[in-house]
Amino acid sequence: MSNAEAVEVLRGWLAAWESGSVERLLSLQSDDATWILPGSAKLPSVGTWKSSAEARLYLDKLYGALEVEKQEL
Repeated sequence: MSNAEAVEVLRGWLAAWESGSVERLLSLQSDDATWILPGSAKLPSVGTWKSSAEARLYLDKLYGALEVEKQEL
């Protein structure tokens, strides 16, 4: 993948993130992708999610707790 292609993938991911489209975010990864967010276990956003189903639960919870702002790339 070229740098230009990678930037377009990232732009698509950021657009999906900003819109709150869990379906779009999950469509940009394989079904067996693993999300790992390190940090203190006291934080609700820390953990490991090992499938699209687990990622969906995490993202639904995250979007319920956060106000997502537009990101610049």
